[in-house]
Amino acid sequence: MQPKATSAAPYGNGRPAESRVVLKEGGGKMASVKDLTIDDLEHLIEQKVLEMLGDPDSGLELREEFKKELVERLAKPSKRVSQQEVLNRFGQD
Repeated sequence: MQPKATSAAPYGNGRPAESRVVLKEGGGKMASVKDLTIDDLEHLIEQKVLEMLGDPDSGLELREEFKKELVERLAKPSKRVSQQEVLNRFGQD
């Protein structure tokens, strides 16, 4: 029995998504826990938590007032402050 691979992007471990070992739909078993990387295990846990609890933001909508404020904020150019400028202003510890 071959493990099912996800189509999600790799989580920084450099392994392609096709090589990820995850639970099969319907509760099938994975090949072996010893074959999982830490990233694979974290991804698997996240999948199971979301499956059990669901997405807490699902079905929520942004208020019109917030959307308007967001559009206004994004229209204004942001000022970038360099690390050196922050160190000069607040000193180094």
